[in-house]
Amino acid sequence: MLGSRGRGGFGGLLLGSVSRRVATHAPCPVVVVRGRGNVVDGPVAVGVDDSPAADTVLATAFEAAAGRNAHSP
Repeated sequence: MLGSRGRGGFGGLLLGSVSRRVATHAPCPVVVVRGRGNVVDGPVAVGVDDSPAADTVLATAFEAAAGRNAHSP
């Protein structure tokens, strides 16, 4: 999990150096999501492919959705 310093303004539009480095050098797909870190409810979005990791990704998303009491559309 990567944090954000919340620069705001034009600087906030750019990825931080740590986020950029992780996203470009990780041996696996990485998504950097900017926004409020205090969100505890609401929808959960997940993207998967047919790789072996897809089951783990889906399980994690379902756990997050259950923890947020999210409902299916």
